[in-house]
Amino acid sequence: MIKNCINLILITIIIILLYLNFNTEKFDNIKDETKSIYTPLVKITKSQDFNTFGLINKIRFGIFKPNYESISYGENGLIFKSPKNYNNIIIIPGLGDCILKQDNNIVWPINCKNINKNNYTSVHLNNNSHMSTIIKLLRVLNYNDDKLKTLVYDFINFDISKILLTFKELLKNNTTIIAYDFGAVVANLCIQQLSKEEKTNINKLLLICPTIGGISLSIKEYLNGNSSMNNNITSNIDTTLLSFPNKEMNYYPVILYNSVKYYSNNISELFQKELNDEFNNEEVIRLQKESLKNPEIDTIIIGSDGFNTPVCYNYKNNLRQNPLCLEDNGDSIVPIENIKKLHNKWSYNCKLEIIKNKNHYSILKSYELCVLILKYIL
Repeated sequence: MIKNCINLILITIIIILLYLNFNTEKFDNIKDETKSIYTPLVKITKSQDFNTFGLINKIRFGIFKPNYESISYGENGLIFKSPKNYNNIIIIPGLGDCILKQDNNIVWPINCKNINKNNYTSVHLNNNSHMSTIIKLLRVLNYNDDKLKTLVYDFINFDISKILLTFKELLKNNTTIIAYDFGAVVANLCIQQLSKEEKTNINKLLLICPTIGGISLSIKEYLNGNSSMNNNITSNIDTTLLSFPNKEMNYYPVILYNSVKYYSNNISELFQKELNDEFNNEEVIRLQKESLKNPEIDTIIIGSDGFNTPVCYNYKNNLRQNPLCLEDNGDSIVPIENIKKLHNKWSYNCKLEIIKNKNHYSILKSYELCVLILKYIL
């Protein structure tokens, strides 16, 4: 009895020490840009959900071993049953969850002002990304490199044909895809290019806070840049335009200018007139329409709400000045109405899970998300 108590105390001390050093960042000079579609790393380490950390370490130290087919809630917490083989898991992170190099120098997530769209860009895995908690959870479930892959992509010069080649290399029988933010767009664009036979390899598609259909925040990025990059850079990044709100998902005005309302289907006219931009978004609209098609795979959309989220910007009479922001309920980046509309479009093969009071970034470290991942992948 005494020995068991001592062991429990030692395990508790180890867990606390690990928690205090749980998620150290590699890059020290990253700016905390929480209202940008390009966010290198939001520093929420100290607000890490202790329940999440406890769950991961209970698995790590063998207090329970959730290698099981179903997971449910019981009086004493989580109940696991029916053993099952591991899946093949592909993680597709959001914008910025990678390392980009040009001329062998890092230009993302640091030195972002040196980004040049005309330079060749190499893409590298970032082990300190927003997805680190999910990866830690899967690692303690014994998902090794053979069963767990991360697909990173060049978001400056976005080439879906190149991404698709990598995607197909990673695709195996009984694959589960976990995609976050713009990664959901990437996932569905790849899926739409698969044959019916290739699609049968995908068991489940989990989309966390997907930006499919676009978000209004991208307009501000295009016109005004952010604290890491000025608008000369952001307006030339392909994924800025690909994140523009699409009329299928955004029925409300997205810009107010000189007291006139502009919607997602006519902002190009505004830009051409006021900025003399040769604004051609035909290819963008084509790709957006493709990403909005039903993947026809067992899909789970996971969203969150409880935070003010941009839906429209009032520029008064100057598109280059920082605008007033009109907000609605959402995760601080994606309005919850967009999440619900996407679910409604795909309803016959799609489930919706809403996690309350978690923003676009803290949801990735939440206990609730870990439980949902266990529920759907095991």
